[in-house]
Amino acid sequence: MNSTTSERRWILGFDGSCGRCREIAKAAEKAAGARLEVLPLSHPDVRRWRDRTLGTGAPWVPTLVRVDGDRVRAWTGPAMGLRLLACLGPAAAIRLFRALGELSQAGRTAQAGHTVHAGRAVQAGRSVRGRRQFFKVGAGLGIAAGIVLVGKAPALADDSVGSWIAANRGRLPKTYGEFSQHTMPYRRAIFTQLDPGTQSRLWLEHFAEYRRTHPGVSPEQDRVLAAWEARVKDVSTFVVPVADIQDEIERLRRETVDAYGFDEAYALIATLGPVDPAESAKTTSPTAVAIEACKCSTFSDWCRGASYCIRITYCGWEPRGCGTLFIHPCNGWCSDTCGC
Repeated sequence: MNSTTSERRWILGFDGSCGRCREIAKAAEKAAGARLEVLPLSHPDVRRWRDRTLGTGAPWVPTLVRVDGDRVRAWTGPAMGLRLLACLGPAAAIRLFRALGELSQAGRTAQAGHTVHAGRAVQAGRSVRGRRQFFKVGAGLGIAAGIVLVGKAPALADDSVGSWIAANRGRLPKTYGEFSQHTMPYRRAIFTQLDPGTQSRLWLEHFAEYRRTHPGVSPEQDRVLAAWEARVKDVSTFVVPVADIQDEIERLRRETVDAYGFDEAYALIATLGPVDPAESAKTTSPTAVAIEACKCSTFSDWCRGASYCIRITYCGWEPRGCGTLFIHPCNGWCSDTCGC
């Protein structure tokens, strides 16, 4: 039986670690409306579809996926561009190109270090506005062409975590002091790039720092902390699948919360380095997160207060970096809103 048009899904997969790519994906989603879903390439569904249609060694480039029931097709490069335009239609395509052009203009403005005054457009008159719209569409067309032809966009202003990691891959911080200077999104990303031995050492240094700054722990707190020290000293903790050690991790987590209280336990075993107040206090509605990176794990939920970690389809999923010891997948956001 053939799938109906209403059952057909179009999904645009993008590199969720790239801030520029996230902005472009947001523009595409806004332009296309309900016709197009936007998901990171790291999303489990996108990974499965790409492996099934393109093979396990397919290049990590923007991918358009069409799902018709149990039938799946995927395109990259110029073929993706043609299919994407057919999916969007002319009007939505123009909206997309205009949005991409605005991104390009914003990027050049940010790089130049100046702002554009809104009053100038009024003084220049309608003809200037018209030319600007035309050039925005043209610039956006160039960006779209770059995406589909070579798998990447022309350079825009991009200070994303992913681009910083890529630029500093050979000199990532490996000492606790250097690591702790970064905000939590950077710490998570850095941690996942380090070898298991360094990951083990960072947690041992974290626990040593806690002992130094909290000399009056109770016997029960000392026992629990010693158990964590033994756990992270075993480098296999950062190698084996989490499922293999999940029961022990969860048992120790419960004992830690009982001994220290939730907030102190969070600072001890779910935060590597000082607690980042902006990160730990953040909650959001599931519709507001759009294409941001995932910030918590539904498998190891450390969200505070009345909030809880809900699985978000559109956030940038990562296989590790969240939850207890940063060894759980990042697959959601803390929210006090139902994600049903």
